[in-house]
Amino acid sequence: MVNKDDPDEAESTASRLIFRAEQSCSGLLTKLRARGYTKAAATSAVEKLIEQNLVDDERFARMWLSARLRKRKVESPRILQVRLHAKGIPSTIAASALETVLDRDTELDLLRKYIAQSPETPTKDKLRREGFSLEAIAESE
Repeated sequence: MVNKDDPDEAESTASRLIFRAEQSCSGLLTKLRARGYTKAAATSAVEKLIEQNLVDDERFARMWLSARLRKRKVESPRILQVRLHAKGIPSTIAASALETVLDRDTELDLLRKYIAQSPETPTKDKLRREGFSLEAIAESE
């Protein structure tokens, strides 16, 4: 029988989850709690996995963003950052990951797709509010 107070049991379950797919700290905690582990056991397990570099929010964010950018639906950098934050990724980590993943060419491609899918041509101000860089906006004209 599984002891839901045991951090080692929680770590074992967490390990199985991360071997299936990259996990965020927050997401992993939520999944462990949903499986009945106590907050203390879940937190201890996640902390141990962080120390072993098996759980890393920045790595999760970069991988999530890369996968999201391959989807047909185009989302602005601001929306991508909001979605990461909703997944429990701190704003600073989300911004850093976005900066890493959105190199010049990737951002320009995303911006062109964003403009093409917009019902009317967005203004420069709207594009800035959506998180596109001034350089990409200028280059897309």
